[in-house]
Amino acid sequence: MQDIETRTMRMNLQSMTKIGFILTFALFIILFLGSVVIGAFLGPSVFFHFPRQTIPHANLERNNTIPITGISKLNQQLILDLRVGFLGLYDSEIEVVFLMSVYGRSSNSSQWDTLQASRVYNRQLTCKKSIGQCDSVWLAHLPFLGYSDYNFTISIINGTKNNNIGNIEIEITVANHSFTLFELWFRFIFLVATFIVIIWYSYKLRMFQWKDWTIEQKWVSVLLFGLLGYNNPFFPLGILLNGWFLVLLDQILLVSFLVLILFFWLVMFDGLWKEPKNITFFSFYLPKVLLLGFFWVMALVAFTWTQLHQLDDVGTRLYEITGYVFFQIFTLLALIIYVFWLVYACCRAIGNSKTMPYLGLRLKFFGLFTMFVMILTAGGIIFGFIGPISNNAAEFLSFLSLFNLYLYTLAFVYLPSKSAYTGRRLDIGSIRLEDEDPDHNAFEREEDNSMVKIEFEKQDDDEIEMQNIKRDEDESSSSSEESDENKKKKDPQVDLDD
Repeated sequence: MQDIETRTMRMNLQSMTKIGFILTFALFIILFLGSVVIGAFLGPSVFFHFPRQTIPHANLERNNTIPITGISKLNQQLILDLRVGFLGLYDSEIEVVFLMSVYGRSSNSSQWDTLQASRVYNRQLTCKKSIGQCDSVWLAHLPFLGYSDYNFTISIINGTKNNNIGNIEIEITVANHSFTLFELWFRFIFLVATFIVIIWYSYKLRMFQWKDWTIEQKWVSVLLFGLLGYNNPFFPLGILLNGWFLVLLDQILLVSFLVLILFFWLVMFDGLWKEPKNITFFSFYLPKVLLLGFFWVMALVAFTWTQLHQLDDVGTRLYEITGYVFFQIFTLLALIIYVFWLVYACCRAIGNSKTMPYLGLRLKFFGLFTMFVMILTAGGIIFGFIGPISNNAAEFLSFLSLFNLYLYTLAFVYLPSKSAYTGRRLDIGSIRLEDEDPDHNAFEREEDNSMVKIEFEKQDDDEIEMQNIKRDEDESSSSSEESDENKKKKDPQVDLDD
């Protein structure tokens, strides 16, 4: 456990003061609340309602045409709701059988294309005598709009047979083109901001090898690329081009990001306190991949299957789709297993943080900050705030900014601190830690010792040679003196003459 601190680089998280933490959280809260205020007070309404059209009781069984004109691709989708008048004397439930056809026409064409031939739909309505009406019920939903004009032909098969049915009011609702522009601009702003953060994050970590990154830094780098998908760079194409693929792609990107961030939370709480040797793919990652992969498939079906069915049948309801309830139940079971697993991982991490002060700071920051985001995310999923349709601009912008600001904050606090850059050197065009390879350093030390030894041996040889030369010179000098003395002894006259 003690090796956890030494094996990772220091991050801003370890060097920040209390004031730094407070300012970071304060900036996050201010920006998040600012997005809520902008959406609530400055954002346009999500939907535009056409004037209601009424079908009289006498014409219920006739083919009544409901024309809709002036539709643009910025309107995104169309919903047809109806409210049935009630003539009964007591509160009751009645069954209304509709026959509906849908036609579309482009602005530069005079021919109507058949989008859906005559189909029969049953709607069970709860009616109240006090208001003289039944509950509003939706009859059709077009997930994308490829025409400028639409005609709905509606007739009530059992209109005259049921005396309790009165006049019927039809209401057509489309996405407000002003809200679509609002959505386009803020998606673009966060997309550019995310791209800038990725470049900045990569630039700051370029001096470190991947193996030196902490588990937080690795996951934040992955999530930043997932955030690009959440901001959906293909969203404008889904509005401009016709077809179901871009509608499906939007749901895939949304669900994939949500599953990725759920996977990140589970890995972080379960892996922060573990040694790297204990984090293997089969024992650590594979069970999580199986659970959240299963959840991804189930959630993706729940988000997209309805829209794909509505392309074929605009009046399809969720519980009428074969197998939808099955997928919904298994999605809920996977989510329950995930919650229990996450709670268990949090408890284990908190327990181990008491014996590891280094882990305690990382866990406290990540746990408290993430818990706030998790509560908001869970509320958004449960109450349907996170999905293909937003109820208001504040809801859309708050959750869009929540995940963006959350990852921007994590990227900042998990960047290397200034002290992490000390003790580094340039090595043939690349920067690496001095002690990154103990074996290599040991080899260098052994090589240096060998060179020193060779130098000493060479120096000893030179000294011996010099001593030999000096000794030879001394011997030569002494022999020369002896020869001179002998010569003097042999010829004494030489001295006398001198």
